[in-house]
Amino acid sequence: SLGAGTTLRNAIRTTASTINAKAILPLEWIQPYVMGGIGFQAATLKKHIGNIRTKQTNYNFVGRIAVGIDVMLHKNWGWHVEAGGILPAGGSFGTDDNLSLVILNTGFRYVF
Repeated sequence: SLGAGTTLRNAIRTTASTINAKAILPLEWIQPYVMGGIGFQAATLKKHIGNIRTKQTNYNFVGRIAVGIDVMLHKNWGWHVEAGGILPAGGSFGTDDNLSLVILNTGFRYVF
């Protein structure tokens, strides 16, 4: 039994690093692309039960996929929108479940 007033908190924090290849359809002002890559993901599970704290980290091989579009606003400046995902191999924290992530990305870019 945990006792009155005891709080239970769990948190998972993930970090992924990938090396990617990008295939761009180089139209004049609008440039759609697909991207794929491989890398690693670190996932840290922190459990807090009252004053007891535990931490466990798993490392997984991952694949990354994405599709997006670059809109060139000027000769050197562009704006992009991208949707993709991180797809880990194997399970995490003693289960067969993996920590797949959906990525939505937007921003500006400068072309040299």
